[in-house]
Amino acid sequence: MHISNTEGLVKVFLKIYDLIWYIALPFVALFLCIKGRKNNTYLKRWGERFGHYRSLEPVDIWFHAVSVGEVVASSALVESCVKAGFRVLVTTMTPTGSEQVKRMFGAKVFHQYCPYDFSFAIHQFLKDRQPKLLMVFETELWPGILSRCHQRNIPIFLANARISNRSYGRYLKTAVFWRHILSYFTKIFVQSTKDAERFISLGANASQIELAGNLKFQAIPSDLSKLEEWKKFKAYYPDKDILVFGSTHHGEEEVILEVWDKLKAHFNHLILVLVPRHPERFDKVFQLLKQKYQKGVSRISSWQPGESLDILLVDQMGVLNSLYSIARFAFVGGSLVPVGGHNVLEPLTYGVPVLTGPYTHNQQDLIRILLDEEAIIVTPTPDELYKVLKILLSHQEVSQDLKQKSLNILKKHQGSLEKHMQGIQKVLSD
Repeated sequence: MHISNTEGLVKVFLKIYDLIWYIALPFVALFLCIKGRKNNTYLKRWGERFGHYRSLEPVDIWFHAVSVGEVVASSALVESCVKAGFRVLVTTMTPTGSEQVKRMFGAKVFHQYCPYDFSFAIHQFLKDRQPKLLMVFETELWPGILSRCHQRNIPIFLANARISNRSYGRYLKTAVFWRHILSYFTKIFVQSTKDAERFISLGANASQIELAGNLKFQAIPSDLSKLEEWKKFKAYYPDKDILVFGSTHHGEEEVILEVWDKLKAHFNHLILVLVPRHPERFDKVFQLLKQKYQKGVSRISSWQPGESLDILLVDQMGVLNSLYSIARFAFVGGSLVPVGGHNVLEPLTYGVPVLTGPYTHNQQDLIRILLDEEAIIVTPTPDELYKVLKILLSHQEVSQDLKQKSLNILKKHQGSLEKHMQGIQKVLSD
């Protein structure tokens, strides 16, 4: 197909895309109201989602990180940009991501929700904020945002870029469109050679691609002030090993408790710590625990120092990363049910051996890297999870070997931060 014809088709698509957003406006409002029934923070700050914010101060770099995971993963890069003297704006889509930005960076960065992809919202946002560079994280490819930044000659970087197997199949079906969208990017920092090949096959120019590795290996620990608090918590139970099951979803706690009951039959020196992914599930999970166990159950919001404890529910947001520091082993949830898993690098940062379930499609490439280095254990069934934990608890040398491999792989993947920063400084100094 002739290039001019392709560009014409893309322009038509973008107009149709924009029209669809306008038609969907009532449904967007309804969506926020429905989400607000479970989490009332979705009912606040609507103006930001439509391009309006009380502060009109321009910024140098606009970072877009959807939710908690992306905020944590981009944290080292954001901190480096702040230290370099750049005015940084971090946008998120979710309230939990918003809270994470506030906890990690405070007043060091500007923050607001990313506007939805309405043309009027993006226009107002760009007019107010006037970013000199847009840094999109991983695969947040919003056509409206990208096209309007391109029209304003704003350089666009795709940071920590990856394409999962499932996404790649979808992109291939509309490769003509994505070839044009990818041309908007000044630089695409890919995690692996496979990602580079996929972006090029979708139409990216090889000159746009830079193999930078995975920024997540260099993410700074969140909530550093919490580290000491968790150390104090652990000091009340010096003879106990703590098993942390983080970012759990509906349907996982029941399975975890079955595994826990089997472990308790053999080991009496354990504390199970459960951290549900979503705050609206805290009360429901605690009710499950109280119904199943008569004693030894507490939640961190009401925990009393030194109380008899077998199972602790962490009903606070933003503390999981630092909590991993006191774990003997960590299991990362969203993987026993088909959610796709969550950030397995957070516990690895502390040299904590990590286990996960079979559903890890959200981070297949990362899991593959860790499996190649034998730095993670994937347990396909609950019974396998029980058997692996029993072996690790029974054999110190096995768990120590897994811990050492975790530390080794962190050292091996250093350097991504420097490559991203070099690209930023080059563009903003021109």
